[in-house]
Amino acid sequence: MKKKGKVFRNALIFIILIALTFYILLKDQNPMEILKIISSAKVEFVLIGILCMFIYIVLEAVNIRRTLKNLNEETTFLQDIKYALIGFFFSAVTPAASGGQPMQIYYMRRNKISVPVATVVLMVVTITYKAVLVAVGLWLLIFDRSFISNKLTGILFVFYLGIALNVFCVVAMIVLVFNQTLAKRIVVSLIKFLEKIQKNE
Repeated sequence: MKKKGKVFRNALIFIILIALTFYILLKDQNPMEILKIISSAKVEFVLIGILCMFIYIVLEAVNIRRTLKNLNEETTFLQDIKYALIGFFFSAVTPAASGGQPMQIYYMRRNKISVPVATVVLMVVTITYKAVLVAVGLWLLIFDRSFISNKLTGILFVFYLGIALNVFCVVAMIVLVFNQTLAKRIVVSLIKFLEKIQKNE
């Protein structure tokens, strides 16, 4: 009975979140215009998009499973799919995609995976994701400069800034995950440097 009540409660929360999401997105829009645009969409492209989303979720689940296994945590593939779906859903319904990883950590904790382990797992997933973004950006920069010059006219600075920030994030997270001693030294040096600047001022 308790399990049925829990399922009903979760389903109700899910429906409320979906309703709020659609309300916020569509409250200032013309419903007839939206229906017209949807009806004009090509079904094959919609199916390709759904397939790409499915592949993304499966690959993230594989990444989570592999990392958990390396940290001596046993999970089923269905659990890993659930973690990937939780991250995907909550990133979609929270501002700046900020809710995905905290909710993944919460559900991993419910399955007896410690918070430090869950945090490391999600950092590895983030490193992989950002490394792919950097690789795609560098590929365009090296092999398809015509695409950049034609499509990004006027915002090239944002493109270069994005690559630089993602490279910085990837390097910082790799150091934090795989070399805590070096990370501590960098943080301590940075604090001392800021203190020195403050004293000089």
